[in-house]
Amino acid sequence: MLMRKFSRHILSTVLLIPAFVCGCNNNPYGSFADANGVLYTTLEENPDTLDPARAFDINSFLIGSNIYDTVYEYHYLKRPLQLKPSMATAPPDLFEQTIDGRRFYTLRVQLRTDLYFQDDACFPGGRGRNINIDDLIFAVKRAADRSLAPFARPFFMDRMPGFRAFGDRLARAYQEREQAVTSQSDPVRAAYRHDIKGIRRLNEYAAEFLFTETFPQIQYVFAMISTAPVPAECVFYYHGRDGRASFNRHPVASGPFYLKEWTDNHRLILERNPAYRKDDFYPQSGSAADEAAGLLKPAGQSLPLLRAVHIRIIKRGPPKWALFGQGYLDMYSNRLDLRDRLMQSGQLSEQYREQGVRRFQEIEFATFGWSVNMNDPVLGSNRPLRQAISLAVDRDEMIRLFLPDRAVIADGPIPPGIDGHAPRGSNPYVDYNPERARALLARAGYPDGIDARTGKRLQLTLYDRAAEGRAAIYKFYIQQLEQIGVQLRVEPFDFPTLVEKKRQKDFQLIHWGWGADYPDAQNFMQLFYGPNITTPYNEFSFQNDDFDALYERIYGMQAGPQREQLLTRMNSILAQEVPVIYLYHRESQVLAHRWLAPMRPSPMHFNEFKYWQVDAKERASATTEWNRVPTVTYVLLIITMLVTALVIFISLRQWRSRNGVRPA
Repeated sequence: MLMRKFSRHILSTVLLIPAFVCGCNNNPYGSFADANGVLYTTLEENPDTLDPARAFDINSFLIGSNIYDTVYEYHYLKRPLQLKPSMATAPPDLFEQTIDGRRFYTLRVQLRTDLYFQDDACFPGGRGRNINIDDLIFAVKRAADRSLAPFARPFFMDRMPGFRAFGDRLARAYQEREQAVTSQSDPVRAAYRHDIKGIRRLNEYAAEFLFTETFPQIQYVFAMISTAPVPAECVFYYHGRDGRASFNRHPVASGPFYLKEWTDNHRLILERNPAYRKDDFYPQSGSAADEAAGLLKPAGQSLPLLRAVHIRIIKRGPPKWALFGQGYLDMYSNRLDLRDRLMQSGQLSEQYREQGVRRFQEIEFATFGWSVNMNDPVLGSNRPLRQAISLAVDRDEMIRLFLPDRAVIADGPIPPGIDGHAPRGSNPYVDYNPERARALLARAGYPDGIDARTGKRLQLTLYDRAAEGRAAIYKFYIQQLEQIGVQLRVEPFDFPTLVEKKRQKDFQLIHWGWGADYPDAQNFMQLFYGPNITTPYNEFSFQNDDFDALYERIYGMQAGPQREQLLTRMNSILAQEVPVIYLYHRESQVLAHRWLAPMRPSPMHFNEFKYWQVDAKERASATTEWNRVPTVTYVLLIITMLVTALVIFISLRQWRSRNGVRPA
């Protein structure tokens, strides 16, 4: 009897194998049954914050710009980038006016009256309220709050009347809050009720923002989430105490999506915001190239096109490559990995070409290189030495090895696509020339890399950002300087430590990268302006009177031939002085499966999700095909189970025989 029951169990198990295999599913989301209108993508790390005032890193801006609406936004298709009204009723209104005998440069903003925040517990009855001008004014006030380390503070400081004084008032209020044992009212909240002299509230939906100097770049600041209107009651409600989330983890959406879930180091889920304005539509016109690329197919459709965005946090390259190859990531954007398996010699690998993967490229508004600490006793006062180091780096080879077809050599700080870009070949210290580097090294007092005074070899230290796979490029950097006799030591640090070293000016050479806050040359040239040494901008501690005088001239100028000439002179000064070893401008590269469209990567990486759509049926069909279990797998499993059953059966027979057990 026992033998017959056991045999039946073995047979049942074997017969269940095909059903078991058919039911296997390697889809990390379970299935795509409810995935219509859902985008699956990834980030390398969490955003630092989703409080728009505090946002500083690219991931915070990327996610936040899809949650918060802004006064202005960039047209999705137009290049060069062009501002258009978003929450405002009209394009930027910039003008000069005199008030009480004083001249002010003014931005007048008129908000739409049909804008709403999402429903949230911070509002009475949990129902999101109408957005008004006080929410925008509150956002600008938060830029004065030093406790937040607000990103937008430098744009208003010493330009807007009363802005600094308001920040001082808030600082005193925070001290009162800390010193108070018990209090019926919050001194910080009370301080926020005071006005800033440079903000004139005209009515419930309009205000003027006054500046003491010509500042046309302010229009771009109001296209950043740093000035996105936020509800004061919600900021104070989500204070991070008594079991409540903090506002940086619980944003209150005004944009196309709201945050449904954020699990640290795992995933973020954005859902379509039902309170988002109803007359935001996909552009109805574009260039002939846009039409040929299919970018006008959704013309006139209501935004956002997507229902949801699922973002997995995946730090390492191989898991991303695998998920993308299986079709479980709709797109792949590589910013941190120097090499990946999706590309071969700058071209898509055969697998992805066969799958119909499309590649989209656009040079980002960003520049990368090495900062030189101009206060360093070795480098700071030795211009020929800085020039020699720059000439010793073979940028063509570096790009070929580590960024094939994903970067172009930088001759200056301003990337292509922005006025003032230094054209290729304009910087005499960028092209690789080891012989000239050695000559300059000798002129600098280090013939063949030996200090003429001490007889010791010159040693320099470069601090870089720690990341997996960067050991090879560290070795490359070391070998480049070895060719001219200089020993380079590379020390990697995590990003917060690297930022702190820059802030403390505690470095000799350090990894440098600057992405544009807005598409204007001033945003890059401010990094080298002498008076900015006391701010995070001029991390080089660079000071040059001629450069500063030119900067002050271009500061309030509109783009044009005269400004371009001044920018050329500024680029020339920087090329000669070498406060930074320019390396490259990175090329934004997005790989997308055929079911994701219409793709037009933005060099600013702002507010892109609402323009994309997914063909869920095409995705489901492709992923089923690409992840189908081969027939040979069934056969091997069945054979394995049968062999296992036979071994068990024979073992049981032998056991009974040895123990004198008779069959039932």
